Amino acid sequence: MRKQDVYYPVRNSDYQKWREKFGRGGDFAIYTELKKVKLSKPIKLNLEEVWKSKN
Repeated sequence: MRKQDVYYPVRNSDYQKWREKFGRGGDFAIYTELKKVKLSKPIKLNLEEVWKSKN
């Protein structure tokens, strides 16, 4: 797996902590258009560790 292919979940609380730490950032909105793509091989995510660490 290539480093640029790894994504990390970012929650609002993460962004707020970053803003406070660096004194930068502001409110933002993301607008996207839905584009469905059929993958030849499904992407499987294991969120167990994320779920355990937040709860």
